[in-house]
Amino acid sequence: MEKIINNSVLARLLPKRWHKRIFEQFLLRISSEYVEGTAESSDLLRKIYPPQVYDPIRRDMAIEVSGKEIAKIIDAKDNHELRRIRRSVANMYDSREDVYAPFHDFWSFIEMVLHIKKKELPELITASNVRWSIKEMALEELQMSWMPFLERNPDIFGSKPWRISDLQKVFSDSPDILKEAKQDQIDIIGKQQHKFKQSHEPITIIDRGNGYEIVDGNGRLYHAVLNRRKTIRCYVGILEGKSPVGYWVSSGSIKQLCLEIRGFKETDTQGYEAGLTYLHTKLRNNRTALANYQLYLRNDFPEYETALHDVLPPKSPNRAT
Repeated sequence: MEKIINNSVLARLLPKRWHKRIFEQFLLRISSEYVEGTAESSDLLRKIYPPQVYDPIRRDMAIEVSGKEIAKIIDAKDNHELRRIRRSVANMYDSREDVYAPFHDFWSFIEMVLHIKKKELPELITASNVRWSIKEMALEELQMSWMPFLERNPDIFGSKPWRISDLQKVFSDSPDILKEAKQDQIDIIGKQQHKFKQSHEPITIIDRGNGYEIVDGNGRLYHAVLNRRKTIRCYVGILEGKSPVGYWVSSGSIKQLCLEIRGFKETDTQGYEAGLTYLHTKLRNNRTALANYQLYLRNDFPEYETALHDVLPPKSPNRAT
């Protein structure tokens, strides 16, 4: 059963209602066996979520990017502390089976940290319709859409987004402008923005169908341009479709939504009905959301059973969830 639900080829060949029914039965079995905090249940979690969240590249991206954001938030004192933070994040993934649900907690922690910084990265990193790789990219293939010095000088650089190849030509042809741009950066952030170094860390770019867009690392890319580098290390995502789908949705995010909906019941009937419709849609279309609701939240919101009856597995007679 596990091989069927995680096989993308079979998923396309099977009628949707069959695949849905197979996953419901599998989720029901897993939830009947799941006891949070045990090594056995940690293994169960590695079977139930969609296959892309087990991708080593995505895991490495999450550790690198979230570790860097935590280091910024707490003002890490040096690169040693940055490495220590990243080790701690990595340990959440596979080293705490006897205490927590490490796989669930790892991705939920990543979601929380990156949303603090208002980044779309949690969705992009874990989406089923984004393919990720890491490679060295020529700067001239990229573009950027934010940097104060460039915005203040449209007569020199034109309107954004700015192609890096155009910036390289301007700085090559006009050394005085390059010198002025470097001094502007020092005036704004100093010789180094943080106490730890990040200029040679990978940036993250995504192709949504019309060229590469930078989603993390704008400052690092600009630093590379000012220092006349030719290439930069990149996590490269290729989005198939208009928007990311099938991405990680934590039980905490779903619980927040459920509590909001509950609060609407006595004060906003229209909002309550709309909220239930949205919750139904999310669980129907996102396997991770459905699994996390079933495993962690279903018992907390019995009043939603009727509205969600056709997306939730039938309740096991041997277990409340």
